Amino acid sequence: MNEINTKYVSLVAFTLLVGIFYTTNPGTKDFILFTILTAMLIGLLSVCKHYYIKDENSLKEQIIYMCLSMVLLSIYYILVLEIISFPLDYKLFILIWIGSILSVLRRHLNLSYMENAVLLITVITIFSVSVYDDYKNRPTTIIDFYFQNIINETTYEGLQNLYVDSERPNFTKETYNELSPFLNNPPRRFHLPVLLEYAGGRTILLVTEYSEEYETLQIRNISILPEELVSLFK
Repeated sequence: MNEINTKYVSLVAFTLLVGIFYTTNPGTKDFILFTILTAMLIGLLSVCKHYYIKDENSLKEQIIYMCLSMVLLSIYYILVLEIISFPLDYKLFILIWIGSILSVLRRHLNLSYMENAVLLITVITIFSVSVYDDYKNRPTTIIDFYFQNIINETTYEGLQNLYVDSERPNFTKETYNELSPFLNNPPRRFHLPVLLEYAGGRTILLVTEYSEEYETLQIRNISILPEELVSLFK
């Protein structure tokens, strides 16, 4: 029965991973590579469990197997990122691993109601902090967006998905081929123009530049725009 359950879980995990990747509209080559890497991961996890775990009631064997699983998941994460340039969420792997470890402990240890509650609170806390961390680290400036999203995209489909829905059809492969030699490398300098509109209709042009020396934005130019120029941006 345990072997049947393992095969079922492996099939579900494989289908979910490949299905999620397919929703990103990958190229045929990337899809095949991802499928092969995922099949290898599931196969290695199954082989490790089959040959290492002799006693399902052995806490030691369960813990060591979970540690081996995390090593394989980490290698899989790196291979997918390096070969396909698809950024999987490593935090999700960590959360699943921690949840699995706590589940193993709960099954093998005679825990009281309060101790089980502590395990549950631990999982909820780790998940909550992870979500909070993602929220706090979301890109809030053009520079953040560039380094967190654009520079890591090496496919036409991936960069197209960063566009707003209404503009995606206007981003062609020809445009991508022209931009790709530049976008995947750090620029020499940033110039960030911003229009600040105030009560009374006056508009100020603020141009900032990223300083590599101080690792922050600095003002390059600030001036009041003439009305004839302001009308071009409305």
